[in-house]
Amino acid sequence: IMADEFTSGTIKLLLIKPYSRVKILLSKYFTGIIVMMFIISYLILLQLLIGGFIFGFSSLDIPVIVYDFNKESIVSYNVFIYMLIRIIMKLPLIVMIYTISFSIGTIFSSVSISVVIPLFIYMFSDGIEHLVLHYNIWWLKYFINVNWNFKEYLFGRKAFIMGLNFKFSLVVWISYFIVIMLVTIINFKNKNIRNI
Repeated sequence: IMADEFTSGTIKLLLIKPYSRVKILLSKYFTGIIVMMFIISYLILLQLLIGGFIFGFSSLDIPVIVYDFNKESIVSYNVFIYMLIRIIMKLPLIVMIYTISFSIGTIFSSVSISVVIPLFIYMFSDGIEHLVLHYNIWWLKYFINVNWNFKEYLFGRKAFIMGLNFKFSLVVWISYFIVIMLVTIINFKNKNIRNI
């Protein structure tokens, strides 16, 4: 969303408005988040409609059965509640990939780099987890792509990597988010736009 502004040169039109650069940057960031939420909502609705037509809408009444490690028992959830829980636990991953992409697009002013690097980071998440598990490279557990999938902690499950838990992953995620946003804001505030 920001890299395209630089590529087309429309960033200059935004910066002549009487708003601070931080306000412009954050409004672009939150616009992307809002669009992402609309897309997720659209996909959920589409999934429910297609699933309803194929399997019948009465299938939505079938409960989802899971083992809750916190309660040490089997519990059932309404399909909508279960889907909502899984989406909420997947949101940190989606938001972080978007944040990385947004930051790279703002810093490097390149659409292609802002797409390729986050995809590369996402694709090698399992590889990094494998290195931590099998080769005991413990410091890799501080990488964001080891900590962004909160779905692993659903219903009291434990992470495969020693020392990882919900609180640890949340602290790492928040730390990365703050650092990435600060670097992006500082870079955008000091960026020379005249030559773009």
